[in-house]
Amino acid sequence: MIARSADWSLELIVTLELEAAGRHSDFVDLNDIASAAGARIFRTINSNSVDCLDAIGQSGADFIFVIGWSQICREEFMNLKPGKIIGYHPSPLPRLRGRAALPWTILLNEPITAGSLMWLGDDVDNGD
Repeated sequence: MIARSADWSLELIVTLELEAAGRHSDFVDLNDIASAAGARIFRTINSNSVDCLDAIGQSGADFIFVIGWSQICREEFMNLKPGKIIGYHPSPLPRLRGRAALPWTILLNEPITAGSLMWLGDDVDNGD
């Protein structure tokens, strides 16, 4: 589990509102994972909302990981931790970039796939 380390802690998990989960076939309720990790959970439909930004800002986190969230992180979000926001994409970038990486992996009958972590940059789909 990502939160099992003596060197760091998981402070906050931002996840989708339960009422909106039905429109996402890959939704997993993270409440039990948050509880087991001792993390607070914040539910939202908009990662750029003032309430969400406040929750993240008040969490005291050193880094922000954006995993499994298809919304664009706007300027206010990126300003929470400049240079310390890490994104995840479910393909070996730059191959299969875009919103449909998993369907294209299946449609192209890819025998092997990968995931990519990147520092989020100041524009969509850029950063090291």
